[in-house]
Amino acid sequence: MQKTVFTYWFCRIYVLGVFLLFYWVLGVALTRFVATRDTSGFERAVFVVPAFFPAVCFVLNWAAFPIPYSVFGNRQKTPAPNNEPYLVVDRSWIVIGRHFRSTVPTVRWEMFDSGLGVAVQCIGRAFIPRKNMVRIEQCSAGKFLLEHTCNEIRSPIFMPEAVANALCRDGIGLTT
Repeated sequence: MQKTVFTYWFCRIYVLGVFLLFYWVLGVALTRFVATRDTSGFERAVFVVPAFFPAVCFVLNWAAFPIPYSVFGNRQKTPAPNNEPYLVVDRSWIVIGRHFRSTVPTVRWEMFDSGLGVAVQCIGRAFIPRKNMVRIEQCSAGKFLLEHTCNEIRSPIFMPEAVANALCRDGIGLTT
């Protein structure tokens, strides 16, 4: 499913514009502060920081999801099923691929009969169908690795023990 053209281009332009604006205002503020000890440049920089937060979230979304399924891409991710999850693990953590880590309390895991849903606050949601889950491997105490073939979220995914145990009970193979 394709995203709208507006969403596709807005995210790309917004991030570039905000980063350029942020560094320009920060440079002006630091130059004025160092040169004249005047804080007026810093006061202007305070207005840029709220615009900087969504840009950082967009970049983190790109780190967690491949470009076609991130905010920069033109494809939408598969939504989670409409039925209620049979198990929810709230206020958890996740590591997706090599570039994205999120800590407690920003992650919510949802176990459905048809797969695994994960939601990271301010970053995005994903659903991994059960047929795309290959195996679960224990890495260390309380840390498990999920290998999958779903194209909508980067692999591998590191997850807490509670989520891994629920998936293992449901038939996904655990190797140690």
